[in-house]
Amino acid sequence: MKLKKWLAASAAAMILVSGASAVSAASITTAGDQKLDLGSSISVLPGERTFFGGQFHDWLLTGNVEGTIQEILAQGNVFPENSVNNKQFASVAASILKSAKVYQVCASANDTYYQGMVLSIAVSDNDMTKLLLALNAAQAEASPVIEPETAAAASADNKVTEGKAAPAAEETAAEGETVKAAATKAATEKTVKAEAKKETKKEAKEEKSEIKNSGDVLDGMQTAWGKKVEITENSHWEDKVSKNGLSYRTGSVKALVHKDGFVIPVFAKGIITRSGTSTIYTVFVADQASGKYLDTFFDKALEEASK
Repeated sequence: MKLKKWLAASAAAMILVSGASAVSAASITTAGDQKLDLGSSISVLPGERTFFGGQFHDWLLTGNVEGTIQEILAQGNVFPENSVNNKQFASVAASILKSAKVYQVCASANDTYYQGMVLSIAVSDNDMTKLLLALNAAQAEASPVIEPETAAAASADNKVTEGKAAPAAEETAAEGETVKAAATKAATEKTVKAEAKKETKKEAKEEKSEIKNSGDVLDGMQTAWGKKVEITENSHWEDKVSKNGLSYRTGSVKALVHKDGFVIPVFAKGIITRSGTSTIYTVFVADQASGKYLDTFFDKALEEASK
């Protein structure tokens, strides 16, 4: 496409966005129906009416969503290629994405046009369990567990002191049985304690702890991008409560995305809340200049948010 056509297309897009911005709302409704009011100086457009949001919308409707997710996870070594767990994870993830809410956030100030995309998804506790089981199974595949009896037997069979004769067969067998019994007892006690700990956590399940645990899942998903994403700066997750009683967790990151020889500076802000039996993940992504400017509006909106 010639330069004149690029300029004409860009101008048309700006006119359309500006016209739509004048009538758009200045608030975002998360996948958990929680409203974030960004203020009158910010414009919010429905994702399907924007360039990037429209492509995402079309991909969800007509694209191979599960196949794409499987490919990304396999490339990031999260799952082995053609793994059953990969397929199960991708199936659940695709279902979650298809109910996502997408927005474009825009603002004009200081002779600069700022913009970014917002994606909000709701993950039910049932779906979260399925995702975690798939991830745990993948870790088990990568790191096989050695049974206590096997380890004890191997230890007993190889226990020959250097420079000395091996002990009598009866003595070796007795020692091996003792080691195996001790190992089995320790493993049993560890299992009982672990189960008791799980039960205690389950009984003490609270909204704030659910949000914190959910943040750990997001931290682990960076692996899927491998060396394509270089983290240059990140904040710690912070647990907060709005003036109107909404508990939430938030954190931000600056990164450089390497793609086909280009380096793209990216800002991302994560927001985690709870709604009923679901965890709500809302992510705001923009270039770093837009992210720096718009981030304060999100913080203010969160401070005023209601349940």
